[in-house]
Amino acid sequence: MLRSGNHNTPLTDEQRAFTEQHHDEVVYGFLRKKGLDADEFWNVVILKYLYAVRIYLERPELQKLSFKTVAYRQMRGALCDHWTYLNRPKRKAPVYSLDTYDFGDDERLAAGAVHEQFEATEAWQSIMPLLTEKEMDSLQLKARGYSYREIASRAGITYSGICSRFYRMRCKARACVA
Repeated sequence: MLRSGNHNTPLTDEQRAFTEQHHDEVVYGFLRKKGLDADEFWNVVILKYLYAVRIYLERPELQKLSFKTVAYRQMRGALCDHWTYLNRPKRKAPVYSLDTYDFGDDERLAAGAVHEQFEATEAWQSIMPLLTEKEMDSLQLKARGYSYREIASRAGITYSGICSRFYRMRCKARACVA
């Protein structure tokens, strides 16, 4: 990752002029190329565009590349971060309450839903003691919406290692339920 100086300082006159000179071509060109609505995504990419201006002018080794390349890379990263944030399952999960859910006139359906929730809780209580601390940590990250790759990165193991960990957890769960 590219790092440079204090990002809270205002742009210099040179950086400001460079920003104005390339803004329309680079920012709107990037959004057009990606097929994104400028009104919706301008705020997502603009800070990384300004960061790209700053590092491009401060680091001579980056000037071997075109500015557009450096800026596109930074803005692409901002989009990835934005979409990762929005697509976490926990951020999109519907929440239902048994207290407010209308089961209609069928009380058997209501009793069935409560019974299913109880069985699921009971099954989890029997599985949880069988999981190792690392498995519990991985499971909590998955419940928060992290992908296997993100969990592997945080755990410091390979992607296949985390897949194996979840496979072993599923085997333990099946053995408990059976």
